[in-house]
Order: sequence, then structure tokens, then C-alpha cells
Amino acid sequence: MSRLDIVTRKLTEVSDEEWEVVLACCQQLINERTKSKTQFGAHSEEKLGASPFEYYFQSALDKLYEGVWDWKFEKYSLAEQMTRMIGSIISENVRKYRKEIKDREEGTSTIPTFVSFEEFEFLASVDPEEESDQEEMDKKIEAQLKIIEQAVNGDEDLENLYLLLIDGKSNDEICEALGWEKRKLYKTVERLRTKARNFNSQH
Repeated sequence: MSRLDIVTRKLTEVSDEEWEVVLACCQQLINERTKSKTQFGAHSEEKLGASPFEYYFQSALDKLYEGVWDWKFEKYSLAEQMTRMIGSIISENVRKYRKEIKDREEGTSTIPTFVSFEEFEFLASVDPEEESDQEEMDKKIEAQLKIIEQAVNGDEDLENLYLLLIDGKSNDEICEALGWEKRKLYKTVERLRTKARNFNSQH
């Protein structure tokens, strides 16, 4: 009997009570990892084609049944194995989404319009006009994006604004999506800049 056959048999033996535990653990993880970032961006239903829970849970389950990812049942419970897989799938999806943003313009790295070095002044050494090492440039841009992501974490207005900005949305599109007036948009953009600068200076 193959390893996949053994895993498949063990999956059929999982009780309803254990599946309830698995579902609860996976739901908690997905909620924690996606938080309020499900209206726009990598975890949006428009991007995934389903709700974040449906997409990530089903993706992990499919990989398990198809043998793409082996359930190491000798070491992990089903809930532990599923959450490990879902965590990995979420991380990979975010990585791919960021790459899509950078590669939006063929052959070049796309820097979101709001991430201008003149505005944020995080990495003074990064000058798109002078930087000759594209790989190094990409790493510095990625570092800057991570700083901003951490700075806006937990603030729903800033998180939504950030996701729409990196998606390349215009001011009008952002206002329409969030139901904001231009005045609120400008104030929130300035708050994002201030919070990001302060976060960077403290870390």
C-alpha cells in the first residue's frame, strides 16, 4: 500500500468531532492571517474566486488528498497539518501577489505610486534613476513595503488604503471603493505617511 493510500484511508477514519476541531483551527488561523485584508488585495474574494476560508481550506485539503503535501500523521494531528499547510499557502499567495505588482509593467519592477522615496524617505540610498543592481533595488523596495505594511497593521482605514494603492487604483477609484470624499482620502494618505515614517524611525 502506497503512502498516499495510507493517508487517504486515515482521512476517511477522521471523526466528525475531529473535523469540527480542524475547521475551527483553520478558521482561526485564516482570520488571524488575513484579518481585515479581505476586501482588496491578495486575500480578496475577487482575487481568490471564493471567500478566504473556502479558498485556503479547500486548497490545503486538495493538496492533502492528492498527495501534493503529505500528512505526517506520526508527528502532527490533522488540525496541525492543515494549519501548517494553510499558513504556507497564504504566505505563497502573498509572495505571488507582491510579485505581480512589481511585474505589472513588463520587464520592469512596478513601484506603487504612493511609495515614492521623496515622500517616505525611508531608504535614502535607493534612487530609481541611479540604482544599477535591479535585484538589490527590488530587495530595498520590498523592505520598504514591509515597513509600511507593519505600520498600517490594525488600522482598517490605512490597511484598505494601502491595499488599493498597491493595486494601482486612482484617487477616484479609491474614493468610490471606500465611500470616501477626496478630503478624507488626502487626510488618510498623510496619516499613512506620518505613521509609516514614525514606525520606521522607531525600528
